[in-house]
Amino acid sequence: MTELDLHAGIELGQTSLDAMGNLTASCNSLAQSMARRIEAERAYQFGATAIPISGVGTSPSNGADFVFGLNGPENGYVWEIRRLVIGGPSPITTPTPTGTAYFFVSAMKPAVGNPAMFDMFDSSTSWPNVAFYSGYQVVLHYPQRGWVYVTGANDSQQILCAGVALNTVDKRVQEEQTL
Repeated sequence: MTELDLHAGIELGQTSLDAMGNLTASCNSLAQSMARRIEAERAYQFGATAIPISGVGTSPSNGADFVFGLNGPENGYVWEIRRLVIGGPSPITTPTPTGTAYFFVSAMKPAVGNPAMFDMFDSSTSWPNVAFYSGYQVVLHYPQRGWVYVTGANDSQQILCAGVALNTVDKRVQEEQTL
């Protein structure tokens, strides 16, 4: 056997080892992706789960408009807001908070003074107020979240918003598969 033959065999062997290593890494990545999907399906085999949503904001001392956020779904999940309550720290808070609340669904915080009308889904002028929503009426996909835009609130008034959303797997999100 010549030196050239020996050298060619080593290169071919190394190439084969590299190909096997890449194939193993791809298979491991695919297995992890499938395990995540199986776990998500197992967690939701009995349907959507109820997720509490909440946010709190305090009006500026000059009574200016302000915005505070609610939570939103994680990547790969979708929320349907089913109930929202807005008011003071307690339903019997004295004095009752005043103002108007506008509710938005957006990936970005609405601009104070100029919120986008097409992101708004509800408003409330009487507090405390409870609102109920039917299926698919208020839907949030990652990275969207709920926002509360408040106008005309009392000075330094604490305002709370809480509710319930149904959390399900977002079938629009495709798992990345690397082969």
